[in-house]
Amino acid sequence: MKNCIYIVIVFLMFYGTSCQEDEISFFTDSRFIQFPYGENTLSYSFMYSQGSDRHEVLIPVKYVGAKLEENATVAWEIIADKTTAVAGEYDVLLEQPFRADFYQDTLRVMLIDSERLKEQSVDLCLRLISNASFEASTRDSLEIKITYTHKIDKPEWWSQEVVDSYLGTWSEVKLTEFVNHIYAGDYGALEASEKLYYARQFKYYLESLGKPLYDENGGVVTVPVIG
Repeated sequence: MKNCIYIVIVFLMFYGTSCQEDEISFFTDSRFIQFPYGENTLSYSFMYSQGSDRHEVLIPVKYVGAKLEENATVAWEIIADKTTAVAGEYDVLLEQPFRADFYQDTLRVMLIDSERLKEQSVDLCLRLISNASFEASTRDSLEIKITYTHKIDKPEWWSQEVVDSYLGTWSEVKLTEFVNHIYAGDYGALEASEKLYYARQFKYYLESLGKPLYDENGGVVTVPVIG
């Protein structure tokens, strides 16, 4: 009976060691590169660039596998049949560094404004590809789409609450002045006190002009806040 128990214990120890070695071997042999999120769609408007014709997009990228002991390189490519942006509307290095001792790093893309972006939006689509450092597996999240424009559209955060309590009725002129001179971030994400603060700053800015500012519809640009 004791002999049987010893045999079972030895078998389990051998089996457990074998499984661990297989797992280590699997992660050591390959590093799988991917974007962290399943839905990889980004958007940007140069409306919020405050006069700059360039905007750098930072894109997180990660891998699964053995820890990097030395700096490596991530490779990706432009997906030509999905990209409508043309040369001169973006700048991107197709090989970028991935730092040692990290499992996640950042890729960078420079978006460049152009005259036609005032009338339309364009897409820049990129795909991670395999190289000497990483494998790009089809089961992972490998593609990303960046949509950008300079069109002046009503932002989602300009809700009825914003109309009634803070900035009043939306117009292209009002949005342009507010973004260029007061606040260029996501106004909808602010606390009520912050929204009130920036609305009052906009009110003071309009008063400092010394004459009425008219929007594209011929109306005077005003805000409903008091103070």
